[in-house]
Amino acid sequence: MIKKLKFQRLLAMIYIGAALGIIHFWWQFFNGSLFSIEELRALMPHFEGYYLWERSFVLPDLILAFGMLVSALPLWCNQWMQKGRVLAAACAGAALFLGLLDLSYGFSSGLYRLDHRFAGVVLEAGLSITAVGLLGLIILLFSPQQARPD
Repeated sequence: MIKKLKFQRLLAMIYIGAALGIIHFWWQFFNGSLFSIEELRALMPHFEGYYLWERSFVLPDLILAFGMLVSALPLWCNQWMQKGRVLAAACAGAALFLGLLDLSYGFSSGLYRLDHRFAGVVLEAGLSITAVGLLGLIILLFSPQQARPD
């Protein structure tokens, strides 16, 4: 029981941290503290397309953050575990998908080669959310299962 609870709570903490990180990223993105549009426009030949593409991730990222926060509650409290694990698994898959999509675009477009702080932040975000998704799947697949049904 203790070992199972440790894995559940570890995943809950990872998800809470990731959700807060996602919210913080978008807050910085829209308040202008990550970059100024003029700076990036000068560095990126296809800035307008990139900016529209990046903004299309706001809603999926915020839904993911909400799902992570909601799934963290049953994981931490050891309640409603079947539903909590299903939502946690969906969040892990979504995080893996969104993170790999970010990384794929960033590497193929040359975004990460920009000589600007934003390139590093976006690379860190893509790597982090991919790692969260992978860790979530590993913890859910290999941690001890709950003995009683919900």
